[in-house]
Amino acid sequence: MNNTTTSAPKSSSLAQLIPVMLCFFVMGFVDLVGVGSNFVQKDLNLSDSQANLFPSLVFFWFLIFSVPTGLLMNRIGRKKTVIISMVVTLASLIVPIFGSSYGVMLVAFSFSESATL
Repeated sequence: MNNTTTSAPKSSSLAQLIPVMLCFFVMGFVDLVGVGSNFVQKDLNLSDSQANLFPSLVFFWFLIFSVPTGLLMNRIGRKKTVIISMVVTLASLIVPIFGSSYGVMLVAFSFSESATL
């Protein structure tokens, strides 16, 4: 008998990357940031383009932090990763106490999305 194995042809890296990027896109814009950005827009009298920066910012941070968070989870474990996530979430809730300016809200939304990974 012949014990040789054949492997399936490898897909191109672009074909593998597209579904991952679509997941980032969906996760970033389906999150509750859309609702939160509407409230911030009304409270701070922002233009539509300024308010639309919040969901875009969330997508960007999710794109940047998702892979390192997965690697961190493999290294230190899920429980410790979740605890770190809860600390970052707490920080995102504390940041708006120091003011309600546009910059403060950008920082708070950035922390909140990086914590949901």
